[in-house]
Amino acid sequence: MNFCLSDGAVLNTVNQDNTSEPTIFMGQPPPTNQNPTVVQTNPTFVQPNPTVIQSNQSLPQNSRGLSQTVPTRPPVKKSKAWIWILGILGVFVIVGGVGFIALVALFASIEEPQPNNINVKTSPTPAVTFDSILKDDFSKWRVDSNSFGNTEYSNGEYIMSSKQAGFYYVLVTAGKNFKTSNASTKITVRNVTGKEARLGYGLLIHSDPNVALSRDYAFLIDASKQSYRVVQHTSSKETTLVNWTRFPAIRSGTQTNEIEVRDQNGKMSFFINGQFAIDVTDSANFKDGVFGLYVSDAVPIAFSNLQLAK
Repeated sequence: MNFCLSDGAVLNTVNQDNTSEPTIFMGQPPPTNQNPTVVQTNPTFVQPNPTVIQSNQSLPQNSRGLSQTVPTRPPVKKSKAWIWILGILGVFVIVGGVGFIALVALFASIEEPQPNNINVKTSPTPAVTFDSILKDDFSKWRVDSNSFGNTEYSNGEYIMSSKQAGFYYVLVTAGKNFKTSNASTKITVRNVTGKEARLGYGLLIHSDPNVALSRDYAFLIDASKQSYRVVQHTSSKETTLVNWTRFPAIRSGTQTNEIEVRDQNGKMSFFINGQFAIDVTDSANFKDGVFGLYVSDAVPIAFSNLQLAK
């Protein structure tokens, strides 16, 4: 997990199992540009009793031995405001009983939704026939409350949230049955409170099951503004492929929305409530990646009805 310090430097930490404490690394300050950027060194799996490696600064330690700064947030402008957000990403491998945690510093673009014409098609992608469908009701997924996020299972829904506003929280599966290449990945999402989640919420596909954010695509929506966006993570850097785009098919408030990504030989087609939104080509050629969940801004999101068809 990484923390961004007041001077822009990044702390990185990784935890392999549920009992091990993380080791903290000091990285170089991220470059300032207009692409949301996640900064993280290559995770290193460590044993309990962490050591703290610092340069130039001494940081207060909390009771768990993590050196950290107090999260701060500058005022948000009305539109197109670029702000620094200390982003927390808690990543857990939830299949096989092996887990790790990572913190990252996120340079995020908070923008009002804008029309977007990237790869937009006027007609939907033809339906694809699949041989098998894997269904999961989330009843056996990890339930936890920690310093970074919360998960619970209630009334058939897996409810997940980051711990604080301005932070995001991700879960990534490690099961081979959850691979998303040449498959349709579909899930129902519901904003429990109806509040705005400015970074969005939704699903990850093509994710590395062992090193979170090293490679994946994220399909995110925000029902409060009836908009979606698509991002790519490569070597822990986040690149916006499709900016926030209004989409009337998204149901507002606390209503459920079904989001789906169909991957066919590297062409990813994105759907919301059965309506085609956009095509994006997997130019990075991510193979054998898996499915994951993404929430943000301390807004509880309920997930249900996961289906992965191949």
